[in-house]
Amino acid sequence: MIKQIKAHLNKSIQSILGQKVEFVKQDEQVFTRKRSLSLETMIRTILGMGGKSLSKELLDAKLTVSNSAFVQRRYQIKPEAFYALFKEFTAPIPLNTDFLIFAADGSDICIPRNPIDTETSI
Repeated sequence: MIKQIKAHLNKSIQSILGQKVEFVKQDEQVFTRKRSLSLETMIRTILGMGGKSLSKELLDAKLTVSNSAFVQRRYQIKPEAFYALFKEFTAPIPLNTDFLIFAADGSDICIPRNPIDTETSI
């Protein structure tokens, strides 16, 4: 099952990479030259990040780049790229409601407190 999920995630990432002109800022020349921080590397690194400092995350990802270089490359990716990746990855999940899936790995999600809502306010 895990292998199928990883294969589907890889397929979803490849789909985004195929449409990279739509998801990068500035012009079509961004992310065209071969560099250590390619669009694929950036997406995979950002998806794999935990709650550590950026320096530690880059060390864990075995990327030998400065924090500044990573941040500059990150700002060249439009947020729509991750939204499209999310939609592509979760498309096969059958949903009967209009709610989006925020976490399926047991993560906690902070939601605003609403005293009127008896389901979320205890």
